[in-house]
Formats: sequence, structure tokens, C-alpha cells
Amino acid sequence: MIAYVMLGTNDIARSREFYDPLMAFLGATPRSAAPDKRVAYVPTKGGPILSVTCPYDENPAVGGNGAVAALPVESRAKVEEAYALVLGLGASDEGAPGIRTDNVSSFYSCYFRDPSGNKLCICCFE
Repeated sequence: MIAYVMLGTNDIARSREFYDPLMAFLGATPRSAAPDKRVAYVPTKGGPILSVTCPYDENPAVGGNGAVAALPVESRAKVEEAYALVLGLGASDEGAPGIRTDNVSSFYSCYFRDPSGNKLCICCFE
């Protein structure tokens, strides 16, 4: 249903410092035709692509209010590992790992903002 998610940044080099290790942890490899402007992370097992890009209109990138990109992992332990990783890479905390919904006890997730202010989630259904 989703082919890709694109997140904005004002500093692609800083974003690569954050996303390259995170995407490697999640099993995606970076590909870029314009390394000074954007990077696409392609999952090795297939699935939606995550792109990080400087805006095409050259206006400043801003995090979307209410927008969240959720990235799946296989287990609660992986959610917790990813959470520690992103905080170590400079993310700001938006919610420590835990069960997030009352009616879906199998949904385990954490939330954070990348260095550009984009809100993301690492989650699993266990």
C-alpha cells in the first residue's frame, strides 16, 4: 500500500550520520543519485523505501505536526535496541518503549524525533 515515505532535512550530511546506522540496524541500504540532496534507504527484504531529502523547493524542511513514520522490527527487544541506538545518535525522546494502545496489547513501540525534527516510531506486533 505504501511505496515510500519521504522526510525533510536541512542538513543531509547530519541526517546521514543519523540514518545510515539506524537503517543498517533495520536492514536497509542507502542509495543516492544526489548525495548532497537526498538518500533513499532500500530494505534488503523488500518493502517501502524511506527517503531523506532536502526540499525540492529549497524552502526550510520542517517536521510535520501530527505526522509519524513507523518502522517495523521483529521483537520488543529490537524496539528497545533501536530506541537506545537512536538516542545515542542524537534523537530526542518522544516516548520510551512500551505498549501504546489499550485494545492492542501486542503493539509495542517507541517514539522519537530525528535531528531534523521528524517524528518516527519503531514498533512490533508480538
